[in-house]
Amino acid sequence: MATSLFQQARRLAPTTFSGACLLVLCLLLSACSEDVVSGLDQRDAFDAQVLLERAGIAVATKSEKGGAFTLSVDSGDHARAIELLSDAGLPRQQHSNVAELFPGDGFLVTPYEQKARMTYAVEQQLAETLSALDGVASARVHVVLPEENGRGLIKEKARAAALLQYRPGANLSDIDMKSRSMLVNSVRGLSYEDVSVVASPWSEVGVPTAAEKSPAVASPAVPGPAVASITSFLKGHNLMVAGSILLAIAACLLLLLPQRKES
Repeated sequence: MATSLFQQARRLAPTTFSGACLLVLCLLLSACSEDVVSGLDQRDAFDAQVLLERAGIAVATKSEKGGAFTLSVDSGDHARAIELLSDAGLPRQQHSNVAELFPGDGFLVTPYEQKARMTYAVEQQLAETLSALDGVASARVHVVLPEENGRGLIKEKARAAALLQYRPGANLSDIDMKSRSMLVNSVRGLSYEDVSVVASPWSEVGVPTAAEKSPAVASPAVPGPAVASITSFLKGHNLMVAGSILLAIAACLLLLLPQRKES
């Protein structure tokens, strides 16, 4: 009786061990990726993905309800990914716009709300128009519309300010002249001296600036692509995957050995 139980346990041991190995394999594979950041809009998700992939980090993007996105990376790159996103200012701080503050769906719309919505619409249209200028990557416009006191007299003059981000090689004097002319002829009562245009260089996310490209102190040599790929493969999560694969192979061998002995 004891001998038969021992033989039966010996036969079941490889199967039990292989099942445990498969379970460990599933657990290790499920723990390979971790969420870095969630609730991103489309712009932040795209910029964050470009930034991390240029740094050699594989990124998986998952869509959520409401048009939000979640980025996940391998567990070995989790801390480095958070550091890179923090240094790049991602995700950006969300600000409420006029359309959210004054949705305009109430029973009574006040004159102040109506003017705020009108100003916001003008700003959005002007920003879209200025963004179409040659050499302009993005534009933001702030406008103060003229206000009258009800008797034909101007209570507040019109003013406008624009922040333009220009691409490399753009003609700044041409951009300044065209943007000022566009603003003056788009807002009623706006004079040339009441227009302020600020131009700022546009930098792509993940691309080093000129100061970073030419540091004063010589930086250590960067390993080549082959060395970088080997280094990335030897990270913690890849070692876990390799170990789990070896465990699965060992379980298969344990299943095959008793069959060969019996034959």
